[in-house]
Amino acid sequence: MDRQLNINVKPEDMRPIQCDECGGIYFRQVVAINKVSRFITGGDKDTIVPVPTFRCDDCGAIPQEFQPVKLKKDQDGDN
Repeated sequence: MDRQLNINVKPEDMRPIQCDECGGIYFRQVVAINKVSRFITGGDKDTIVPVPTFRCDDCGAIPQEFQPVKLKKDQDGDN
């Protein structure tokens, strides 16, 4: 049941994502590192989980839609 989507996307159908802070359109991939408790994973040690995301190449901000879940909660004041 392996289905592949056959989507024909033309350049004029795309729109650039802009940085909310500076309006930049160039981003660099970075990795946030998270730790998952051994009590959640059932392992004998905590697990390190890399989470890829993107950061603005101009100002370093991470757009809201790219932020890992924990960062989104922290910004809303739900520490």
